[in-house]
Amino acid sequence: MWKRKKNKAPVTRELNPDLAPPLPSEGQHRPPTLIRLETGIWSHHGMVRANNEDAWYCRQESGTHVPISCLAILCDGMGGLDVGEKASAGAIEGLLPLLQALPPSVDLTAVTGAVQQVNRTLYLQFQQADEQAGTTLTGVRLTGPDVDVFHAGDSRLYLIKPEEHTIRQVTRDHSFVSRLVELGHITREEARTHPRKNEIYNMVGLKEDVTPDVFTFTLQPGEELLLCSDGLVDMVEDREILRAVLSETAAQSAVERLGRLANANGGYDNCTILYLKPVWHIPSH
Repeated sequence: MWKRKKNKAPVTRELNPDLAPPLPSEGQHRPPTLIRLETGIWSHHGMVRANNEDAWYCRQESGTHVPISCLAILCDGMGGLDVGEKASAGAIEGLLPLLQALPPSVDLTAVTGAVQQVNRTLYLQFQQADEQAGTTLTGVRLTGPDVDVFHAGDSRLYLIKPEEHTIRQVTRDHSFVSRLVELGHITREEARTHPRKNEIYNMVGLKEDVTPDVFTFTLQPGEELLLCSDGLVDMVEDREILRAVLSETAAQSAVERLGRLANANGGYDNCTILYLKPVWHIPSH
């Protein structure tokens, strides 16, 4: 068990029409096509800490295999001084080449293996340096509308449906209080102020082995993704996150609004937010 103690411009890329899937024959139903992602990114040290132990990566591109692909990763390092920064940055630097080498459609065991390989590398590195550190890891790998999720720790992935005014946590927190909530011993509201709410039992780099949650699902038109560190969710409740997102039309404006809100509510921790808004082509019938 471990106890945890720049804004960027939006990135969008249009689909190359030459790479679009072929049109179906006459009379055949044409499904919606994901043509681009609007992204918003916010990362800030907060109002209390002097350094930012969060790290992130977000890149999308079109290719010959799929209309759009995207890799987004968020890490929240822990360990104090600069060790937490080394953990979060090292996890992303180690994971990127492993995931980028995978084909668009791959067995999820390969994603699990990549996370476990990076975990062992970081663990041995910190052991040799006589340091104790680790990092949360929450990421998505989009291949068209198909989303591979890999997750360890208490950073979060949310699924937002603006038209339905709903927000749902997709990942589960690997924390002591989250387990108490799952067992029905405390409520989610009680977990927010529990004295052991920062104790995490599953993260990258702290132990020789890690067991990430890895799963996949398919995005539907109208659904959006938001990844964030606990610097957001500890300061801003889910319903406030949804309200802020609904009040802004642009992804970058939404994350900036959320980041400012987290800081206004205390900003006790680093806060990083990655917001992915798919743009679809809906064929007329």
